[in-house]
Amino acid sequence: MRYLMAVLVAMISGISIAQPLPNDLKEITTLTAEQAKKLAELKSDVTLNNLTTITPEVAEALAKCEDALALNGLTTITDEVAEALGKHRGRLFLVRLTSLTPKAAEAFGSHEGELTLNGLRTLSDEAAESLSKHKGGLCLWGLTTLSDRAAESLGNHVGFLNLWGVTTLSDNAAKELAKHEGDLYLNGLTTSTPELASRLAKVDGRLSLSGLTTITPEIAKALAKHDGDLSLSGLKGITLEVAEELAKHEGNLFLDGVATISDEVAAALGKHDGAISLSGIKKLSAKSAMALKSQIKVNPPKSKKSRP
Repeated sequence: MRYLMAVLVAMISGISIAQPLPNDLKEITTLTAEQAKKLAELKSDVTLNNLTTITPEVAEALAKCEDALALNGLTTITDEVAEALGKHRGRLFLVRLTSLTPKAAEAFGSHEGELTLNGLRTLSDEAAESLSKHKGGLCLWGLTTLSDRAAESLGNHVGFLNLWGVTTLSDNAAKELAKHEGDLYLNGLTTSTPELASRLAKVDGRLSLSGLTTITPEIAKALAKHDGDLSLSGLKGITLEVAEELAKHEGNLFLDGVATISDEVAAALGKHDGAISLSGIKKLSAKSAMALKSQIKVNPPKSKKSRP
């Protein structure tokens, strides 16, 4: 009774009663600015994937979180919320956000830290230009196409760029993306040409093309000119001609999709200048093992697969 009277007095006096936070953040579906402030003070990641709406005040409080902030329940946000979240410094996850207004894109362009917007299915040229100013890793898995102009803008981005969903890319778009400083993931590409491979090989960072299941010696020759980690873990097998070209590559080489190799292929890969990951191979002949192991350039088959 005393608690009820206290609540009534507080309501009459216009004093709000702060609601306690549940122990499990998964239970949170609504959030006040005061609760958000307390969450931001936690020295840990804040994951609020069941929060479906958010006010600018709540976003402003959460943006002060010093660790990762996941708001994967949000499908839409206002420009004011975007502006507040853009001030966050650290990993920011908004994987179900399906669209960005020009102002929202501009706000996220000022964000510093890993930014994941995998729910976007399209990206306007204007939005791409704004996001290119973002500093840190940028994940845009949901995109399946990219215009030449958007590619030109994203080519100015600094930090890893994940475009796993892009299935087609023009030679000109590839040329622009190759100017990007940081790792580039294009695992959605299932085909390539020597010209396209040659352009992408100029990427300054790790190049991941693990959507390719086969490549010609000409494509291998073009990719071998890439200076840095090269991931071709989608390849199911490699011919001697392809192996001879890839052996000219300088940097770590990931071929985790390859299940078997001949002694001749192993001998060719053994000349590669850099580590080779072949975690998909379960058994090697003594001759192949010697060709690779003597160079200390093969990860043990039992090891966990490397990231794409």
